[in-house]
Amino acid sequence: MITAVAATVFFLTRDYSSFGLDDIAILLLGELTMLPLYVIGLKQNYFEITTDGIFPAAKPFNKLFSGRYFVPYSDIVSMEIEHRSYWNPETKKEDTHPHACYLHLKNGKTVWINVLTGFAPLYMFIHSETVMRGVYRMLEVIKAEMEDQRLKGVGELVMPAEKLREALKPRKDERYAD
Repeated sequence: MITAVAATVFFLTRDYSSFGLDDIAILLLGELTMLPLYVIGLKQNYFEITTDGIFPAAKPFNKLFSGRYFVPYSDIVSMEIEHRSYWNPETKKEDTHPHACYLHLKNGKTVWINVLTGFAPLYMFIHSETVMRGVYRMLEVIKAEMEDQRLKGVGELVMPAEKLREALKPRKDERYAD
């Protein structure tokens, strides 16, 4: 951390005989103010959608010090994709767009994949509206495939790579300002 480097330089350039408790208190206060930023940095995860599972953008608090956090499709009980409405000035009517995706896991926890808010929103990883819409189409494909495969009684859930690639491709009728 930057404050640790500053503290080291401070200690090396100082006369230790005049070092008092007030100096220690100021250094500790500086470290405590950096703690929330450190936790936010630990919550960041590698975001990826694979044929075996999802790497959500944020880790849960009990997995902060582990490596990449991976959720296999077999651990997901249900998926919920929330849509929000907005006014479209081009069509002069109200449209909807995907806002968040909730993954309800077998252990009772919920993993949240969100576009704009939270500890690790997707806009930090994806800087294109075209790709963002493709990611949400992929999540909708995953939701439909999970339901189909569970109805068929498939043991290990695996998503077909062709369907995921097809969902990521931009649609011809969609216009974006990337």
